[in-house]
Amino acid sequence: MDKVDEAIQTIKEHLCRGESKGKHLVVLDRGWIFVGNLTMLDDGNSYMLTDCANVRRWEKAGFGGLTQSKTESAAMLDKCRPIRFRASAMIFCVPLSEEW
Repeated sequence: MDKVDEAIQTIKEHLCRGESKGKHLVVLDRGWIFVGNLTMLDDGNSYMLTDCANVRRWEKAGFGGLTQSKTESAAMLDKCRPIRFRASAMIFCVPLSEEW
């Protein structure tokens, strides 16, 4: 198993199918960053992100600061419709606090 497959398997083990696991910051291939409620779909190979927004940019902190607060990092968010993406498109995800 290569590192990508191992990472996908780890994510699958931590996210139960069909259950929302709360708000996450999701980094997808090609540089896309989204925030929203992450759910693994029943097929086990794709995810749905609801109540989501694209993180267009942030100005006052590094990536770690972005994961701590959208306000303090001066994040610019663009609300969007729910998105569905394949598990292989996810680079990594970060669980966020409900206050984020």
